[in-house]
Amino acid sequence: MLLNAAQIVSLDEDAFDDALLWVDHRSQEDEIIFEVADYLNEPIFAEWRDDKLWLCYANAESGANADSGANLGSGASAEANADAHTGSEADKYWLLPLTFTRHDRYVALSSLAEVLKDKYSFWLVEGRLGDDTHGLLILSHEVALQLQTEHAEWLAATLVPMQLGFDYFNEIKVPYLGHENNNPEFLQQAEAINNSLLQLDKELNSFLENDPKFQAGMKQLRQDLGTEKPSKLKAVLTDPWLWGIVVFWVLFFCFS
Repeated sequence: MLLNAAQIVSLDEDAFDDALLWVDHRSQEDEIIFEVADYLNEPIFAEWRDDKLWLCYANAESGANADSGANLGSGASAEANADAHTGSEADKYWLLPLTFTRHDRYVALSSLAEVLKDKYSFWLVEGRLGDDTHGLLILSHEVALQLQTEHAEWLAATLVPMQLGFDYFNEIKVPYLGHENNNPEFLQQAEAINNSLLQLDKELNSFLENDPKFQAGMKQLRQDLGTEKPSKLKAVLTDPWLWGIVVFWVLFFCFS
């Protein structure tokens, strides 16, 4: 849903959240493409071919690094509205440089932003960048300019321009369409991040498995769930010591 600058800055917190496109760190790349297409009401499709994800812009003007639809072939798309599209010579297709790692959410977003850069700019909600779900606001260049010139203070306090080729979930530069070598050390850095998270998960599981207080709480929880004793269940679920452990490790995971 595209709004003008005056409408955007006048939204209350709930309405502003509703106006955003939310991207989870576990989102599927084809789902992101279709959500952006719905958000912008643009004829953008995602199509898997074996292990390759193609971005299609129906009836698009020629773009850099784009192939004609004839090079892709026929077949079902990821969504019903794409199934109904019969294809034309004006369609343009781009092969997304997916890495098949946790970083592909921003590979897809950056590639979309690259394809749409002549019409739109992508902005992220600054206050949500530390979360596992990011708020995305896509603006026409006209509206972005209005915010920059007429509502600069609000813009600076609320949004940051999305840097193409950067994974904001894991803080690493990633490849994207037309910039496949954006980070020559991507493979090594991605492996290091993955190994670090695996080690953290291993340490967390080991801690919880060997912590008597946590194990006693989980045992009581299983008993209460099995015997339907809501009073005991409530006592376990509201145990501050137990939840203190959980909150500590969640915060440690998010900010490490």
